[in-house]
Amino acid sequence: MDPCTRSEQGFRAAAGGSGNLPAQLTSFVDRRSEVAEAKRMLSAARLVTLKGPGGVGKTRLALKVATDLRRTFGDGVWLVELGKITDPARLVPALAEAVGLPEQPDRPLEAALEEFLGARRVLLVLDNCEHVVEVAAAVIGSLLRFCPRLRVLVTSREPLDIPGEAVLSVPPLSVPPRARPVPLAELSTFSAVALFVDRATSAVAGFRLTEANREAVTEICRRLDGLPLAIELAAVRLRMLSVWQIAQRLSNRYGLLTAGARAAPTRQQTLRSCIQWSYDLCSPPERVLWARLAIFDGGFELKAAEDICTGDGATVETLDGILDLLASLADQSILVIERDAVVRYRMLDSIRDFGREKLREIGEYPVLSRRYRSWYADLVARVNVALGVGVVAWRQGDAVRALELLEKSLRLKREMDEPLGTAWCLEALAWIAAGVADHRRAATLLGAAAALAESTGVPTSSSYLAAYHERCERQVRAGLSEPGFRTAFARGMDLSVEDAISYALKEKQAEVAAAVVKSDATITRREREVARLVAEGLSNNEIAGRLVISPRTAETHVQHILLKLGFTSRAQIAAWVVELPDHDPGERHAGPRRQATARDRPK
Repeated sequence: MDPCTRSEQGFRAAAGGSGNLPAQLTSFVDRRSEVAEAKRMLSAARLVTLKGPGGVGKTRLALKVATDLRRTFGDGVWLVELGKITDPARLVPALAEAVGLPEQPDRPLEAALEEFLGARRVLLVLDNCEHVVEVAAAVIGSLLRFCPRLRVLVTSREPLDIPGEAVLSVPPLSVPPRARPVPLAELSTFSAVALFVDRATSAVAGFRLTEANREAVTEICRRLDGLPLAIELAAVRLRMLSVWQIAQRLSNRYGLLTAGARAAPTRQQTLRSCIQWSYDLCSPPERVLWARLAIFDGGFELKAAEDICTGDGATVETLDGILDLLASLADQSILVIERDAVVRYRMLDSIRDFGREKLREIGEYPVLSRRYRSWYADLVARVNVALGVGVVAWRQGDAVRALELLEKSLRLKREMDEPLGTAWCLEALAWIAAGVADHRRAATLLGAAAALAESTGVPTSSSYLAAYHERCERQVRAGLSEPGFRTAFARGMDLSVEDAISYALKEKQAEVAAAVVKSDATITRREREVARLVAEGLSNNEIAGRLVISPRTAETHVQHILLKLGFTSRAQIAAWVVELPDHDPGERHAGPRRQATARDRPK
């Protein structure tokens, strides 16, 4: 029989009409935006790589996308599981076996595979490519050249890096913010919490999210970075421990999260084996830098990494070397890059904890810890001097010098990720803006400073410099009118920390201005929370007490809600809240229910 005929028979026998995707035994927690984006990318590119750290849920996302697209690919959707392959030479045979192509003793299997797929409309899903990435890149590149209707969806901790590849970075699941308490009814809108509750219900019959366990569940999801694998492993522990006991034992997460499903691949049965898989794929210099970067508690910039993590006979001493290694660690999903006006890097907590273990193993933890403390102590000293001297210069009437010093201090505060100091810089810059009658800018900066200070629990208006704050506020209110002040102040409160800094330093003005304008048409989570309390009949003072904020901040939130929705009374806010659907997640809600005014009515 002709080899092609045998191939066709094998293909049809294996296909069963649609492919070989396995049925899923657990529910898929909502990733609507990632699913939609992956589908969009696959419609435009023939190769899409889902990239992310181990345990982030790349495989489940790929299977969901592939399942949804089965009808699009008339010749089948085929899953190729590469995790168990140890020899890269086995990649092509694995592809052939997955699609049902018989052995071809009389010619190269790769050529037979290219001819076999030919003009068929097929989607290949290659799962776990990172350990065979070079061979996978060559084989997939060749197949795409010779098979014009072929599409390929890859999961990997790093891209294949070949022409035509589109890369989608898969983020962890969303977790509740630390800045404010989230109502119990809204907690499950965060996908990490929804996953924990779903898996916990499977582990312990009758489990549910309550006021008694909400804090513990929230803390578990935060501490585990929203990583699905880690959250699922934690939920399994409910068979033996309470949620509070699990939360308390996460300081030893690698000893706790060890009870994976027996049927799961070895690297997914414990959190440690999942991270170890990534570590083993790194080069020796990358492992050294991973361990050293784990000394940072939060985000860091290139300068800090260079000064603290190089030297002492390390393998990463030159500027080019550390840049290349940082890029490589980012490509392999060990580092997360945050791209704002200044690029910063950070590690997920689970990856950082693993790195610190390695740092202790190689005996470098004490010296790196001393370098870290010394470097930041020097930075704090420089920041505080710049801030203090800037305020003194302003009080002496030298606004130009004050502006220069305060902007310098703000840039350093950004590097330190220090919210209260950042709030003070924004506050002082508001004073300078008010002094030159730039009232709208001053009000926006005051709002940004207030929001940031509120998150620390130390309002800028409560210190020995409160008189300057009050004078500035009086000037701005007089210059803008009361409604104008409230609008600009509320806009500042809505800015993210990075957008507030960019606004203060006059960076990315177009983007920040757009974000400020957008705030007029949206209701934030905090404002939604305030609106619900208004609907309960609480006064501004009572709202402030419930949310642990100042009465003035509560008043500003109420005024902002009124302005955004076009209302004139608290009763209208209460009626609007009653109309809200219970399932609305409330992240952002435009104000379509705004009552019509005379100018809205047809003439």
